[in-house]
Amino acid sequence: DFPQELVDVVLDNVAARAADTKDVGTCGSVCRRWLPHSRKHLFSHLTISNFGSPTPQSFLDLV
Repeated sequence: DFPQELVDVVLDNVAARAADTKDVGTCGSVCRRWLPHSRKHLFSHLTISNFGSPTPQSFLDLV
């Protein structure tokens, strides 16, 4: 078994170099030990847009 710290470094590098999150998601499906650190990268950013939402009030209703 690899030490978890080494796995974390590998996942950090994959996330830093990945063009999209698909590679990180694939790493997270390799084994259960990899999943929490993969999720850290997968869900570290959230994008909210107003596409299809005509008013700021609809955003406030969502929040």
